[in-house]
Amino acid sequence: MSIFKSKITDYYSNLINTIDINAELLISRCISLNQQHKILEKINTDRAVFISMIKKCEAENLSKEILQTTSLFDGCFCFYLKPKNFFQSLSLGKLVLTNQHISEAIINRLKDPTVTNIKFNFKEQFKLEILKKFISSKSQSLIDLRECENNNTKEIDITYDSSLIEPNSLNEIDSLINLKTLKKMSIELRKCTRIESTLFFKLNKLEKLTIKCPKLRYLQENNFSHLTGLKYLCLKSYQNFEIEQNAFYGLELMEKLDLSGNSLELESALQLNGLDNLVYLNISTNHLHTLSFKPFFYLNFLKILDISDSCIEVIEPGDLDGLDRLEQLYFRHNCFLQACKKIELRKNSLKNLFNLKVLNLENEYVKVAAGSLKNLTDLRYLNLRGIRSVELSQLGVSKTLEFLDITPKFNVFSDYETFNLPNLKYLRFGCQVLSKLNCPNLQALDVNDLYQIKAGFFDNLNNLDFLRLNFVDDSILNELDISFFSNLSNKFKFFEINFYRPLPGSLDKLKQKSTIFNFLFENTNAVYETKIDFNQRSDTLTLTITCLESEDFYFENLLNVSSFVNQAYIKQKHYDEFFSAIYDF
Repeated sequence: MSIFKSKITDYYSNLINTIDINAELLISRCISLNQQHKILEKINTDRAVFISMIKKCEAENLSKEILQTTSLFDGCFCFYLKPKNFFQSLSLGKLVLTNQHISEAIINRLKDPTVTNIKFNFKEQFKLEILKKFISSKSQSLIDLRECENNNTKEIDITYDSSLIEPNSLNEIDSLINLKTLKKMSIELRKCTRIESTLFFKLNKLEKLTIKCPKLRYLQENNFSHLTGLKYLCLKSYQNFEIEQNAFYGLELMEKLDLSGNSLELESALQLNGLDNLVYLNISTNHLHTLSFKPFFYLNFLKILDISDSCIEVIEPGDLDGLDRLEQLYFRHNCFLQACKKIELRKNSLKNLFNLKVLNLENEYVKVAAGSLKNLTDLRYLNLRGIRSVELSQLGVSKTLEFLDITPKFNVFSDYETFNLPNLKYLRFGCQVLSKLNCPNLQALDVNDLYQIKAGFFDNLNNLDFLRLNFVDDSILNELDISFFSNLSNKFKFFEINFYRPLPGSLDKLKQKSTIFNFLFENTNAVYETKIDFNQRSDTLTLTITCLESEDFYFENLLNVSSFVNQAYIKQKHYDEFFSAIYDF
Protein backbone atom coordinates (compact mmCIF):
# COMPACT_ATOMS: atom_id res chain seq x y z
CA MET A 1 0.00 0.00 0.00
CA SER A 2 1.33 3.49 -0.89
CA ILE A 3 2.05 6.01 1.85
CA PHE A 4 -0.87 8.13 0.65
CA LYS A 5 -3.40 5.30 0.88
CA SER A 6 -1.99 4.40 4.28
CA LYS A 7 -2.69 7.93 5.55
CA ILE A 8 -6.27 7.72 4.31
CA THR A 9 -7.02 4.33 5.84
CA ASP A 10 -5.30 5.25 9.14
CA TYR A 11 -7.34 8.47 9.50
CA TYR A 12 -10.72 6.84 8.84
CA SER A 13 -9.91 3.70 10.86
CA ASN A 14 -9.07 5.86 13.90
CA LEU A 15 -12.27 7.84 13.36
CA ILE A 16 -14.41 4.66 13.37
CA ASN A 17 -12.64 3.38 16.49
CA THR A 18 -13.30 6.67 18.30
CA ILE A 19 -17.00 6.55 17.44
CA ASP A 20 -17.27 2.87 18.50
CA ILE A 21 -15.61 3.59 21.87
CA ASN A 22 -17.79 6.66 22.55
CA ALA A 23 -20.94 4.77 21.56
CA GLU A 24 -20.14 1.94 23.98
CA LEU A 25 -19.42 4.41 26.76
CA LEU A 26 -22.76 6.12 26.20
CA ILE A 27 -24.66 2.84 26.07
CA SER A 28 -23.13 1.77 29.41
CA ARG A 29 -24.05 5.14 30.86
CA CYS A 30 -27.65 4.87 29.66
CA ILE A 31 -28.03 1.36 31.10
CA SER A 32 -26.70 2.49 34.48
CA LEU A 33 -29.20 5.37 34.50
CA ASN A 34 -32.12 3.19 33.31
CA GLN A 35 -32.65 5.53 30.36
CA GLN A 36 -35.42 5.02 27.83
CA HIS A 37 -35.06 2.65 24.93
CA LYS A 38 -35.39 5.59 22.46
CA ILE A 39 -32.10 7.12 23.65
CA LEU A 40 -30.24 3.84 23.17
CA GLU A 41 -31.83 3.46 19.76
CA LYS A 42 -30.70 7.00 18.77
CA ILE A 43 -27.11 6.26 19.84
CA ASN A 44 -26.98 3.06 17.80
CA THR A 45 -28.60 4.73 14.79
CA ASP A 46 -26.11 7.62 14.83
CA ARG A 47 -23.26 5.17 15.25
CA ALA A 48 -24.34 3.16 12.19
CA VAL A 49 -24.91 6.28 10.05
CA PHE A 50 -21.57 7.80 11.07
CA ILE A 51 -19.58 4.65 10.29
CA SER A 52 -21.39 4.18 6.96
CA MET A 53 -20.58 7.74 5.86
CA ILE A 54 -16.96 7.41 7.02
CA LYS A 55 -16.53 4.29 4.89
CA LYS A 56 -18.04 6.08 1.87
CA CYS A 57 -15.59 8.97 2.28
CA GLU A 58 -12.72 6.53 2.61
CA ALA A 59 -13.74 4.65 -0.53
CA GLU A 60 -14.04 7.89 -2.52
CA ASN A 61 -10.62 9.10 -1.40
CA LEU A 62 -8.97 5.76 -2.21
CA SER A 63 -10.60 5.59 -5.67
CA LYS A 64 -8.62 8.57 -7.01
CA GLU A 65 -6.24 7.73 -9.80
CA ILE A 66 -3.61 10.17 -8.54
CA LEU A 67 -3.09 10.79 -4.84
CA GLN A 68 -1.20 13.88 -3.71
CA THR A 69 -0.53 15.22 -0.25
CA THR A 70 -2.21 18.57 -1.03
CA SER A 71 -5.48 16.96 -2.22
CA LEU A 72 -5.52 13.71 -0.27
CA PHE A 73 -9.00 14.19 1.18
CA ASP A 74 -10.52 16.56 -1.38
CA GLY A 75 -13.93 15.64 -2.78
CA CYS A 76 -15.10 14.05 0.44
CA PHE A 77 -13.84 14.49 3.98
CA CYS A 78 -15.43 14.04 7.38
CA PHE A 79 -14.54 14.70 11.00
CA TYR A 80 -16.18 13.91 14.31
CA LEU A 81 -17.11 16.35 17.09
CA LYS A 82 -17.71 14.87 20.51
CA PRO A 83 -20.04 16.91 22.73
CA LYS A 84 -18.33 18.88 25.46
CA ASN A 85 -20.89 17.65 28.04
CA PHE A 86 -20.68 14.12 26.68
CA PHE A 87 -22.26 12.06 29.48
CA GLN A 88 -24.80 14.73 30.43
CA SER A 89 -26.10 15.08 26.89
CA LEU A 90 -26.27 11.32 26.23
CA SER A 91 -25.55 12.24 22.61
CA LEU A 92 -22.90 10.71 20.37
CA GLY A 93 -22.18 14.12 18.85
CA LYS A 94 -21.89 15.27 15.24
CA LEU A 95 -20.21 14.00 12.10
CA VAL A 96 -19.39 16.81 9.67
CA LEU A 97 -18.93 16.14 5.95
CA THR A 98 -17.11 18.60 3.69
CA ASN A 99 -15.76 18.61 0.15
CA GLN A 100 -12.23 19.54 1.24
CA HIS A 101 -9.72 18.65 3.90
CA ILE A 102 -10.06 20.40 7.25
CA SER A 103 -6.86 20.71 9.25
CA GLU A 104 -6.41 19.05 12.61
CA ALA A 105 -5.86 22.49 14.17
CA ILE A 106 -9.29 23.71 13.02
CA ILE A 107 -10.98 20.49 14.19
CA ASN A 108 -9.34 20.83 17.62
CA ARG A 109 -10.56 24.45 17.91
CA LEU A 110 -14.07 23.36 16.93
CA LYS A 111 -13.93 20.68 19.64
CA ASP A 112 -12.70 23.13 22.27
CA PRO A 113 -13.07 26.89 21.55
CA THR A 114 -11.05 27.70 24.70
CA VAL A 115 -7.85 26.43 23.05
CA THR A 116 -6.16 29.72 22.09
CA ASN A 117 -2.56 28.64 21.52
CA ILE A 118 -3.30 27.64 17.91
CA LYS A 119 -2.47 30.35 15.35
CA PHE A 120 -4.12 30.32 11.93
CA ASN A 121 -3.44 32.09 8.69
CA PHE A 122 -6.35 34.09 7.31
CA LYS A 123 -7.58 31.28 5.07
CA GLU A 124 -7.77 28.85 8.01
CA GLN A 125 -9.37 31.49 10.26
CA PHE A 126 -12.05 32.10 7.64
CA LYS A 127 -12.71 28.36 7.35
CA LEU A 128 -12.97 28.09 11.12
CA GLU A 129 -15.56 30.87 11.38
CA ILE A 130 -17.63 29.45 8.52
CA LEU A 131 -17.64 25.96 10.01
CA LYS A 132 -18.55 27.29 13.45
CA LYS A 133 -21.47 29.18 11.96
CA PHE A 134 -22.82 26.28 9.91
CA ILE A 135 -22.35 23.66 12.64
CA SER A 136 -23.96 25.78 15.37
CA SER A 137 -26.97 26.50 13.15
CA LYS A 138 -27.79 22.81 12.53
CA SER A 139 -29.37 20.50 15.08
CA GLN A 140 -28.99 17.17 13.28
CA SER A 141 -26.21 14.70 14.09
CA LEU A 142 -25.01 14.35 10.49
CA ILE A 143 -24.03 17.72 8.99
CA ASP A 144 -23.43 17.56 5.25
CA LEU A 145 -21.58 20.62 3.88
CA ARG A 146 -20.38 19.03 0.64
CA GLU A 147 -22.72 21.00 -1.63
CA CYS A 148 -21.53 24.59 -1.33
CA GLU A 149 -24.68 25.89 -3.07
CA ASN A 150 -26.61 24.82 0.04
CA ASN A 151 -24.15 26.44 2.47
CA ASN A 152 -25.83 29.83 2.72
CA THR A 153 -25.18 32.58 5.22
CA LYS A 154 -25.89 36.30 5.07
CA GLU A 155 -23.11 37.43 7.40
CA ILE A 156 -19.83 36.40 8.98
CA ASP A 157 -17.57 37.88 11.69
CA ILE A 158 -13.82 37.24 11.70
CA THR A 159 -11.12 38.17 14.20
CA TYR A 160 -7.55 37.72 12.98
CA ASP A 161 -4.51 38.01 15.27
CA SER A 162 -1.55 37.73 12.87
CA SER A 163 0.19 40.66 11.17
CA LEU A 164 0.19 39.23 7.63
CA ILE A 165 -2.58 38.23 5.24
CA GLU A 166 -1.34 36.05 2.42
CA PRO A 167 -2.35 37.14 -1.12
CA ASN A 168 -5.38 35.35 -2.56
CA SER A 169 -6.24 33.88 0.86
CA LEU A 170 -9.87 33.27 -0.05
CA ASN A 171 -9.46 32.02 -3.61
CA GLU A 172 -10.63 28.50 -2.74
CA ILE A 173 -13.15 29.39 -0.08
CA ASP A 174 -16.10 29.30 -2.51
CA SER A 175 -15.98 25.50 -2.42
CA LEU A 176 -17.09 25.66 1.24
CA ILE A 177 -19.61 28.51 1.20
CA ASN A 178 -22.06 29.96 -1.29
CA LEU A 179 -20.50 33.40 -1.60
CA LYS A 180 -23.49 34.69 -3.55
CA THR A 181 -25.50 34.72 -0.30
CA LEU A 182 -22.83 36.44 1.82
CA LYS A 183 -23.96 40.06 2.17
CA LYS A 184 -22.39 41.30 5.40
CA MET A 185 -18.89 40.83 6.80
CA SER A 186 -17.10 42.19 9.86
CA ILE A 187 -13.32 41.76 10.06
CA GLU A 188 -11.05 42.66 12.97
CA LEU A 189 -7.38 42.72 11.94
CA ARG A 190 -5.61 43.25 15.23
CA LYS A 191 -2.00 43.38 14.01
CA CYS A 192 -2.12 44.16 10.28
CA THR A 193 -0.70 47.47 9.04
CA ARG A 194 -2.39 47.21 5.65
CA ILE A 195 -5.37 45.47 4.08
CA GLU A 196 -4.51 42.89 1.44
CA SER A 197 -6.37 43.93 -1.72
CA THR A 198 -6.64 40.37 -3.10
CA LEU A 199 -8.56 39.42 0.05
CA PHE A 200 -11.84 40.48 -1.57
CA PHE A 201 -11.27 38.87 -4.97
CA LYS A 202 -14.38 36.65 -4.82
CA LEU A 203 -16.60 38.84 -2.66
CA ASN A 204 -18.28 40.87 -5.40
CA LYS A 205 -21.73 40.13 -3.91
CA LEU A 206 -20.84 41.56 -0.50
CA GLU A 207 -22.97 44.61 0.40
CA LYS A 208 -21.79 45.62 3.86
CA LEU A 209 -18.22 45.52 5.20
CA THR A 210 -16.88 46.63 8.57
CA ILE A 211 -13.11 46.56 9.14
CA LYS A 212 -11.41 47.23 12.47
CA CYS A 213 -7.66 47.57 11.99
CA PRO A 214 -5.99 49.42 14.91
CA LYS A 215 -2.48 49.38 13.38
CA LEU A 216 -3.51 50.43 9.87
CA ARG A 217 -0.97 52.75 8.19
CA TYR A 218 -2.46 53.23 4.75
CA LEU A 219 -5.10 52.20 2.25
CA GLN A 220 -3.47 51.34 -1.04
CA GLU A 221 -4.69 52.02 -4.54
CA ASN A 222 -7.54 49.75 -5.66
CA ASN A 223 -7.78 48.33 -2.15
CA PHE A 224 -11.48 47.51 -2.55
CA SER A 225 -11.82 47.33 -6.34
CA HIS A 226 -13.12 43.73 -6.27
CA LEU A 227 -16.05 44.69 -4.02
CA THR A 228 -18.18 45.89 -6.91
CA GLY A 229 -21.45 45.19 -5.08
CA LEU A 230 -20.50 46.97 -1.83
CA LYS A 231 -22.99 49.53 -0.53
CA TYR A 232 -21.61 50.23 2.96
CA LEU A 233 -18.05 50.43 4.27
CA CYS A 234 -17.07 51.20 7.86
CA LEU A 235 -13.35 51.51 8.56
CA LYS A 236 -12.10 51.86 12.15
CA SER A 237 -8.40 52.35 12.89
CA TYR A 238 -8.53 54.90 15.74
CA GLN A 239 -5.32 56.51 14.44
CA ASN A 240 -4.13 58.59 11.52
CA PHE A 241 -3.48 56.66 8.31
CA GLU A 242 -2.91 57.56 4.69
CA ILE A 243 -5.49 57.00 1.98
CA GLU A 244 -3.80 56.66 -1.38
CA GLN A 245 -5.43 58.09 -4.47
CA ASN A 246 -8.00 55.71 -5.98
CA ALA A 247 -8.11 53.62 -2.79
CA PHE A 248 -11.90 53.51 -3.20
CA TYR A 249 -11.82 52.94 -6.95
CA GLY A 250 -14.41 50.44 -8.15
CA LEU A 251 -16.97 51.11 -5.42
CA GLU A 252 -19.47 52.53 -7.85
CA LEU A 253 -22.50 51.24 -5.92
CA MET A 254 -21.30 52.39 -2.51
CA GLU A 255 -23.86 54.52 -0.69
CA LYS A 256 -22.46 54.82 2.84
CA LEU A 257 -18.89 55.39 4.08
CA ASP A 258 -18.02 55.64 7.78
CA LEU A 259 -14.49 56.87 8.59
CA SER A 260 -15.38 58.30 12.00
CA GLY A 261 -13.04 58.13 14.99
CA ASN A 262 -9.82 57.56 13.04
CA SER A 263 -7.79 60.69 13.94
CA LEU A 264 -7.29 61.55 10.26
CA GLU A 265 -5.22 64.72 10.00
CA LEU A 266 -3.76 65.43 6.55
CA GLU A 267 -5.51 66.66 3.44
CA SER A 268 -4.26 63.59 1.60
CA ALA A 269 -6.15 61.45 4.09
CA LEU A 270 -9.42 62.36 2.36
CA GLN A 271 -9.02 60.94 -1.11
CA LEU A 272 -12.68 60.34 -1.84
CA ASN A 273 -12.62 60.13 -5.62
CA GLY A 274 -14.34 57.11 -7.11
CA LEU A 275 -17.35 57.35 -4.80
CA ASP A 276 -19.68 58.89 -7.35
CA ASN A 277 -22.90 57.50 -5.84
CA LEU A 278 -22.09 58.07 -2.17
CA VAL A 279 -25.14 59.18 -0.18
CA TYR A 280 -23.84 59.11 3.43
CA LEU A 281 -20.38 60.15 4.70
CA ASN A 282 -19.31 60.17 8.35
CA ILE A 283 -15.86 61.66 9.06
CA SER A 284 -16.66 62.81 12.61
CA THR A 285 -14.18 62.62 15.49
CA ASN A 286 -11.12 63.08 13.28
CA HIS A 287 -8.35 65.68 13.47
CA LEU A 288 -9.24 67.55 10.31
CA HIS A 289 -8.30 71.23 10.57
CA THR A 290 -9.66 72.56 7.29
CA LEU A 291 -11.93 71.82 4.38
CA SER A 292 -10.21 74.30 2.07
CA PHE A 293 -8.98 71.46 -0.17
CA LYS A 294 -12.64 70.80 -1.12
CA PRO A 295 -12.79 67.06 -0.32
CA PHE A 296 -16.48 66.79 -1.25
CA PHE A 297 -16.30 68.39 -4.69
CA TYR A 298 -17.07 65.19 -6.62
CA LEU A 299 -19.64 63.78 -4.18
CA ASN A 300 -22.54 65.08 -6.21
CA PHE A 301 -25.11 62.65 -4.77
CA LEU A 302 -24.18 63.04 -1.09
CA LYS A 303 -27.24 63.60 1.12
CA ILE A 304 -25.90 63.15 4.68
CA LEU A 305 -22.56 64.53 5.94
CA ASP A 306 -21.27 64.29 9.52
CA ILE A 307 -18.12 66.29 10.33
CA SER A 308 -18.79 66.60 14.07
CA ASP A 309 -16.08 66.73 16.75
CA SER A 310 -13.29 67.72 14.38
CA CYS A 311 -10.64 70.46 14.70
CA ILE A 312 -12.15 72.61 11.97
CA GLU A 313 -12.35 76.21 13.16
CA VAL A 314 -13.83 77.94 10.14
CA ILE A 315 -16.06 76.95 7.26
CA GLU A 316 -15.39 79.35 4.42
CA PRO A 317 -17.48 79.98 1.30
CA GLY A 318 -16.56 77.22 -1.17
CA ASP A 319 -15.52 74.63 1.43
CA LEU A 320 -18.75 72.71 0.85
CA ASP A 321 -18.79 73.03 -2.92
CA GLY A 322 -20.19 70.01 -4.73
CA LEU A 323 -22.85 69.27 -2.13
CA ASP A 324 -25.83 70.64 -4.03
CA ARG A 325 -27.96 67.60 -3.07
CA LEU A 326 -26.99 67.58 0.63
CA GLU A 327 -30.00 67.16 2.92
CA GLN A 328 -28.45 66.64 6.37
CA LEU A 329 -25.34 68.34 7.83
CA TYR A 330 -24.03 67.48 11.33
CA PHE A 331 -21.34 69.75 12.76
CA ARG A 332 -21.64 69.16 16.50
CA HIS A 333 -18.95 69.42 19.12
CA ASN A 334 -18.74 67.58 22.45
CA CYS A 335 -16.73 69.52 25.00
CA PHE A 336 -15.24 66.36 26.53
CA LEU A 337 -13.34 65.44 23.35
CA GLN A 338 -9.85 66.73 22.67
CA ALA A 339 -10.82 68.86 19.71
CA CYS A 340 -11.20 72.48 18.70
CA LYS A 341 -14.03 74.28 20.47
CA LYS A 342 -14.43 77.50 18.46
CA ILE A 343 -16.25 77.08 15.18
CA GLU A 344 -17.25 79.84 12.82
CA LEU A 345 -19.59 79.64 9.86
CA ARG A 346 -18.71 82.52 7.60
CA LYS A 347 -21.34 84.34 5.59
CA ASN A 348 -22.29 82.47 2.39
CA SER A 349 -20.52 79.29 3.56
CA LEU A 350 -23.84 77.42 3.20
CA LYS A 351 -25.21 79.36 0.26
CA ASN A 352 -25.27 76.44 -2.22
CA LEU A 353 -27.00 73.99 0.12
CA PHE A 354 -30.47 74.68 -1.26
CA ASN A 355 -31.75 71.18 -0.46
CA LEU A 356 -30.59 71.12 3.16
CA LYS A 357 -33.30 69.82 5.50
CA VAL A 358 -31.29 69.16 8.68
CA LEU A 359 -28.59 71.34 10.24
CA ASN A 360 -27.06 70.40 13.60
CA LEU A 361 -24.58 72.96 14.98
CA GLU A 362 -24.75 71.97 18.64
CA ASN A 363 -21.73 73.72 20.13
CA GLU A 364 -21.14 76.11 22.98
CA TYR A 365 -18.66 78.15 20.94
CA VAL A 366 -20.25 78.17 17.50
CA LYS A 367 -20.46 81.51 15.73
CA VAL A 368 -22.94 81.85 12.89
CA ALA A 369 -22.70 84.91 10.67
CA ALA A 370 -25.85 86.97 10.16
CA GLY A 371 -27.86 85.81 7.17
CA SER A 372 -26.01 82.49 6.98
CA LEU A 373 -29.20 80.46 6.84
CA LYS A 374 -31.26 82.62 4.48
CA ASN A 375 -30.58 80.40 1.46
CA LEU A 376 -31.71 77.25 3.31
CA THR A 377 -35.27 77.68 2.10
CA ASP A 378 -36.34 74.10 2.89
CA LEU A 379 -34.73 73.68 6.31
CA ARG A 380 -36.81 71.47 8.65
CA TYR A 381 -34.48 70.78 11.60
CA LEU A 382 -32.13 73.25 13.29
CA ASN A 383 -30.13 72.41 16.42
CA LEU A 384 -28.14 75.25 18.00
CA ARG A 385 -28.19 73.73 21.47
CA GLY A 386 -25.47 75.08 23.76
CA ILE A 387 -24.93 78.24 21.76
CA ARG A 388 -24.00 81.15 24.03
CA SER A 389 -26.18 83.76 22.34
CA VAL A 390 -28.00 84.17 19.06
CA GLU A 391 -30.57 86.44 17.47
CA LEU A 392 -32.56 84.00 15.39
CA SER A 393 -34.19 86.75 13.34
CA GLN A 394 -30.77 87.79 12.01
CA LEU A 395 -29.91 84.30 10.74
CA GLY A 396 -32.71 84.20 8.18
CA VAL A 397 -34.35 80.97 9.35
CA SER A 398 -36.82 79.50 6.87
CA LYS A 399 -40.54 79.35 7.65
CA THR A 400 -40.45 75.64 6.71
CA LEU A 401 -38.71 74.85 10.04
CA GLU A 402 -40.39 72.04 12.02
CA PHE A 403 -37.86 71.37 14.80
CA LEU A 404 -35.82 74.01 16.62
CA ASP A 405 -33.49 73.58 19.59
CA ILE A 406 -31.77 76.78 20.71
CA THR A 407 -31.28 75.93 24.36
CA PRO A 408 -28.41 78.17 25.48
CA LYS A 409 -25.45 77.23 27.64
CA PHE A 410 -25.43 80.51 29.56
CA ASN A 411 -27.50 83.42 28.22
CA VAL A 412 -31.22 82.83 27.93
CA PHE A 413 -32.90 83.44 24.62
CA SER A 414 -34.25 86.92 23.99
CA ASP A 415 -36.11 87.30 20.68
CA TYR A 416 -38.53 84.35 20.78
CA GLU A 417 -41.48 86.77 20.61
CA THR A 418 -40.43 87.69 17.06
CA PHE A 419 -40.74 84.11 15.82
CA ASN A 420 -42.74 83.69 12.63
CA LEU A 421 -42.48 79.93 12.16
CA PRO A 422 -45.92 78.67 11.12
CA ASN A 423 -44.76 75.07 10.55
CA LEU A 424 -42.79 74.67 13.79
CA LYS A 425 -43.83 71.50 15.67
CA TYR A 426 -41.10 71.24 18.30
CA LEU A 427 -39.35 74.04 20.18
CA ARG A 428 -36.72 73.83 22.91
CA PHE A 429 -35.21 77.05 24.25
CA GLY A 430 -34.26 78.98 27.36
CA CYS A 431 -36.28 81.91 28.65
CA GLN A 432 -36.80 83.67 31.99
CA VAL A 433 -40.36 84.89 31.41
CA LEU A 434 -42.85 83.28 29.01
CA SER A 435 -45.10 86.01 27.64
CA LYS A 436 -45.97 85.41 23.98
CA LEU A 437 -45.21 82.84 21.29
CA ASN A 438 -46.45 82.89 17.68
CA CYS A 439 -46.19 79.24 16.64
CA PRO A 440 -49.80 78.13 16.05
CA ASN A 441 -48.94 74.56 14.96
CA LEU A 442 -46.56 73.81 17.81
CA GLN A 443 -46.99 70.30 19.26
CA ALA A 444 -44.11 70.00 21.70
CA LEU A 445 -42.54 72.69 23.87
CA ASP A 446 -39.55 72.38 26.21
CA VAL A 447 -38.51 75.53 28.08
CA ASN A 448 -35.49 75.95 30.35
CA ASP A 449 -34.30 78.57 32.88
CA LEU A 450 -37.83 79.76 33.67
CA TYR A 451 -38.81 82.14 36.46
CA GLN A 452 -42.31 83.14 35.43
CA ILE A 453 -45.22 82.46 33.03
CA LYS A 454 -47.41 85.39 32.05
CA ALA A 455 -51.15 84.94 31.69
CA GLY A 456 -52.25 84.18 28.13
CA PHE A 457 -48.96 82.67 27.01
CA PHE A 458 -50.67 79.43 25.91
CA ASP A 459 -53.65 81.13 24.20
CA ASN A 460 -52.57 80.35 20.63
CA LEU A 461 -50.98 76.96 21.28
CA ASN A 462 -54.07 74.83 20.74
CA ASN A 463 -52.16 71.91 19.16
CA LEU A 464 -49.78 71.47 22.07
CA ASP A 465 -49.80 67.94 23.54
CA PHE A 466 -46.25 67.73 24.94
CA LEU A 467 -45.02 70.27 27.46
CA ARG A 468 -41.95 70.43 29.73
CA LEU A 469 -41.27 73.47 31.91
CA ASN A 470 -37.99 73.77 33.82
CA PHE A 471 -37.99 76.44 36.54
CA VAL A 472 -34.81 77.73 38.16
CA ASP A 473 -36.50 77.57 41.59
CA ASP A 474 -39.91 76.87 43.16
CA SER A 475 -40.97 80.47 43.78
CA ILE A 476 -43.85 80.13 41.30
CA LEU A 477 -45.28 77.08 43.04
CA ASN A 478 -47.60 79.04 45.34
CA GLU A 479 -49.26 80.98 42.51
CA LEU A 480 -49.38 78.09 40.05
CA ASP A 481 -52.99 77.22 39.19
CA ILE A 482 -55.23 76.06 36.36
CA SER A 483 -55.60 79.57 34.90
CA PHE A 484 -52.08 79.39 33.47
CA PHE A 485 -53.01 76.38 31.32
CA SER A 486 -56.77 76.71 30.79
CA ASN A 487 -56.51 77.38 27.05
CA LEU A 488 -54.49 74.23 26.33
CA SER A 489 -56.09 71.19 24.73
CA ASN A 490 -57.29 68.24 26.81
CA LYS A 491 -55.63 65.64 24.59
CA PHE A 492 -52.16 65.79 26.10
CA LYS A 493 -49.64 62.96 25.82
CA PHE A 494 -46.95 64.31 28.14
CA PHE A 495 -46.70 67.03 30.79
CA GLU A 496 -43.73 67.68 33.04
CA ILE A 497 -42.76 70.49 35.35
CA ASN A 498 -39.39 70.70 37.14
CA PHE A 499 -38.29 72.92 40.03
CA TYR A 500 -34.57 73.29 40.64
CA ARG A 501 -33.38 73.67 44.26
CA PRO A 502 -36.84 73.42 45.91
CA LEU A 503 -37.38 74.66 49.45
CA PRO A 504 -38.44 72.36 52.29
CA GLY A 505 -42.16 71.65 52.06
CA SER A 506 -42.32 72.06 48.27
CA LEU A 507 -42.85 68.35 47.77
CA ASP A 508 -46.07 68.42 49.81
CA LYS A 509 -47.29 71.56 48.00
CA LEU A 510 -46.72 69.95 44.63
CA LYS A 511 -48.63 66.84 45.68
CA GLN A 512 -51.60 69.01 46.62
CA LYS A 513 -51.55 70.87 43.31
CA SER A 514 -50.84 67.88 41.05
CA THR A 515 -54.50 67.12 40.31
CA ILE A 516 -55.13 70.51 38.67
CA PHE A 517 -53.25 69.28 35.59
CA ASN A 518 -55.39 66.18 35.06
CA PHE A 519 -57.78 68.06 32.76
CA LEU A 520 -55.02 68.08 30.12
CA PHE A 521 -55.57 64.33 29.65
CA GLU A 522 -59.40 64.18 29.80
CA ASN A 523 -59.83 63.30 26.10
CA THR A 524 -56.59 61.46 25.55
CA ASN A 525 -58.36 58.08 25.33
CA ALA A 526 -55.49 56.40 27.14
CA VAL A 527 -54.53 55.60 30.70
CA TYR A 528 -52.22 58.25 32.11
CA GLU A 529 -49.88 58.06 35.09
CA THR A 530 -48.88 60.78 37.58
CA LYS A 531 -45.48 60.68 39.22
CA ILE A 532 -43.90 63.10 41.71
CA ASP A 533 -40.22 62.66 42.43
CA PHE A 534 -37.31 64.45 44.09
CA ASN A 535 -33.88 63.78 42.63
CA GLN A 536 -31.34 64.40 45.34
CA ARG A 537 -28.40 64.23 42.96
CA SER A 538 -29.67 67.03 40.71
CA ASP A 539 -31.61 68.77 43.50
CA THR A 540 -34.75 68.79 41.35
CA LEU A 541 -38.42 68.31 42.19
CA THR A 542 -40.41 66.85 39.28
CA LEU A 543 -44.08 66.29 38.45
CA THR A 544 -44.71 64.08 35.40
CA ILE A 545 -48.05 63.11 33.89
CA THR A 546 -47.96 60.92 30.82
CA CYS A 547 -49.78 58.27 28.84
CA LEU A 548 -46.68 57.38 26.82
CA GLU A 549 -44.59 54.25 27.14
CA SER A 550 -41.56 56.49 26.52
CA GLU A 551 -40.67 59.95 25.25
CA ASP A 552 -38.95 58.33 22.27
CA PHE A 553 -42.26 56.82 21.22
CA TYR A 554 -43.74 60.31 21.04
CA PHE A 555 -40.95 61.80 18.95
CA GLU A 556 -40.68 58.81 16.63
CA ASN A 557 -44.41 58.16 16.14
CA LEU A 558 -46.68 60.98 17.32
CA LEU A 559 -44.86 64.22 16.56
CA ASN A 560 -46.20 65.32 13.17
CA VAL A 561 -42.90 66.05 11.42
CA SER A 562 -41.15 64.92 8.24
CA SER A 563 -38.94 61.84 8.05
CA PHE A 564 -35.85 64.07 7.97
CA VAL A 565 -36.67 65.39 11.43
CA ASN A 566 -37.28 61.86 12.77
CA GLN A 567 -33.90 60.71 11.45
CA ALA A 568 -32.13 63.72 12.96
CA TYR A 569 -33.85 63.21 16.32
CA ILE A 570 -32.81 59.53 16.49
CA LYS A 571 -29.24 60.38 15.46
CA GLN A 572 -29.01 63.09 18.14
CA LYS A 573 -30.47 60.72 20.73
CA HIS A 574 -27.83 58.06 20.03
CA TYR A 575 -25.12 60.72 20.19
CA ASP A 576 -26.35 61.99 23.58
CA GLU A 577 -26.71 58.47 24.99
CA PHE A 578 -23.19 57.54 23.88
CA PHE A 579 -21.54 60.41 25.76
CA SER A 580 -23.91 60.11 28.72
CA ALA A 581 -22.80 56.49 29.15
CA ILE A 582 -19.13 57.50 29.01
CA TYR A 583 -19.30 60.42 31.40
CA ASP A 584 -22.25 59.24 33.51
CA PHE A 585 -24.25 62.44 33.17
